[in-house]
Amino acid sequence: MEQSAKMYHQLISELPVAAYSCDVDGKIVFFNKAAANLWGRDPIVGDDSFCGFAQIFNDEGQSIPLEFSPMAISLKEGKIISGGSSIVKRVNGEKRYVVPHIVPYLDSSGRVTGAVNMITDITESKAASTALELQNTLLAFENQEKEKRAAELAIANKELAYQNTEKENRANELAIANYELAFQNAEKELRAKELIITNIELLKTNKELDRFVYSVSHDLRSPLTSVQGLVSIIEDESKEPETIKHIQMISNSIERLDQFIKRILSYSQNNRTALEIEPVQIKNTISDIIDGLQNMKQGKGIHFKIEVQQLTNFYTDKLRFNTIVENLISNAIKYHKSTGTDRFIEITALLNEKELQLVIADNGIGIPLEYHNKIFDMFFRISSKSEGSGIGLYIVKDTVEKLEGTITITSPIEGGTQFEINLKNFRRC
Repeated sequence: MEQSAKMYHQLISELPVAAYSCDVDGKIVFFNKAAANLWGRDPIVGDDSFCGFAQIFNDEGQSIPLEFSPMAISLKEGKIISGGSSIVKRVNGEKRYVVPHIVPYLDSSGRVTGAVNMITDITESKAASTALELQNTLLAFENQEKEKRAAELAIANKELAYQNTEKENRANELAIANYELAFQNAEKELRAKELIITNIELLKTNKELDRFVYSVSHDLRSPLTSVQGLVSIIEDESKEPETIKHIQMISNSIERLDQFIKRILSYSQNNRTALEIEPVQIKNTISDIIDGLQNMKQGKGIHFKIEVQQLTNFYTDKLRFNTIVENLISNAIKYHKSTGTDRFIEITALLNEKELQLVIADNGIGIPLEYHNKIFDMFFRISSKSEGSGIGLYIVKDTVEKLEGTITITSPIEGGTQFEINLKNFRRC
């Protein structure tokens, strides 16, 4: 047990992500260097409670007592708290945006004995996203003003021409007006050049941001692989049920984080790389994806049915097509009914020369109507108990649009969910 605890502390200490643990009373009993750096201080072990931040705020900017912080709630209710950004203040007064992932420790009787929290700092990515949105809004406004001004100038040209053919004594006024118009045209050309430069800088910023996301995500996966290896060693060597149970919880958390990073990489790749069009065998591709997903623990007992009518060859980006189908089928398995003998997932496809119509339907738990216009938003989850990261369907929609397609959802009252995807057939002559 001492050896396992030592390895566990060493494992957490070396994580690049901020992590710390508290006892059942909320007293901090362990923290790593990343946590201290994020807090801006080293807390007093056994004295400081719940977290090392100076303050925590809700979405309205109101200060939350530490007794009602995510760590305090997890210890009190004995549940995992993951996702949902919070605003925090460091000891130097700086505010940051963070995402907690808290896992409580439970003894053999189910009582909470403590908890561990892994904190992700998203301040820079949130700021970059906000800046890009602002730049896009300003650029759109400037383009509208430019079009409005161009239309005004065209009306003015017609009026000046009419007055010149009707009244000779207006020749001087027309000359002045032409001079002003030339000046305005010069300003318009200058503004157009400025817009071109702004667009180039914006494209450069987007590319740099994509490269940053890809690099960070890729670099995070390497230590995760090492951590998973150490966890496997501890799991193999330990004979203590409680240790094995806690190690399994760590392993599950690492797996979810790894899946999240994979989706971030997929999203970054979707934005960075051009389409690579090639022929795709629809039925074989879907069958291969199902074979790879049937080993999911929730997939036991689910019947799969595939119907494909392929009247011509289908040309698309194979990697992006796989991303769409794999995410939707994986979700259908993950959120299916846990009981029943008639559990099924049906995949139907109809291809013609112009497009592919793909329908993925199940008789699972369904998605309430009020969430249909939100499920494709980034990081949206129906509840805090959902296992997903809230990015899978966002990546699906983004990828569908990249392939010049559309996606819609229906979920009948009696249960089940159906996604209909229409993708362009990039058919070659």
